[in-house]
Amino acid sequence: MDQMPVFEAVTKFQGHVNNPARMAEQTARCFDLAMQERGPTHLNIPRDYFYGENKHKIRSPKAVTHGAGSDASLSEAADLIRNAKNPVILAGGGVSMGNAYAEV
Repeated sequence: MDQMPVFEAVTKFQGHVNNPARMAEQTARCFDLAMQERGPTHLNIPRDYFYGENKHKIRSPKAVTHGAGSDASLSEAADLIRNAKNPVILAGGGVSMGNAYAEV
C-alpha cells in the first residue's frame, strides 16, 4: 500500500527515507516541522530499512518560540542584523500604522 497519499490530507509534512543513511536526518526534520507547524508529520520508512543494524543519532528537535519572540531570539536576530555585511529589514504595514519607524 502506498501510504503517502493516505496520510497527505491529515499531516503537515511527509518525509520519505530513500536511503538508510538519511534516516536520522529525515526523522529530525519531521520532529522539527511537527513542532514548528504544530501538527502531525509522517515519516515513510521502507520495510527493508528495518532489517540489519545501523547506528543513527537523531538530534534533539529545534526549540521553537511563537509570537513576537523570546528575549534570546530577539537578541540573536539583532546581532545577526548588526553584524550583517548588507543588512535589509523588510517591514510590513504595521510599522507605518503603529508609527514605529524609530523602533525599526
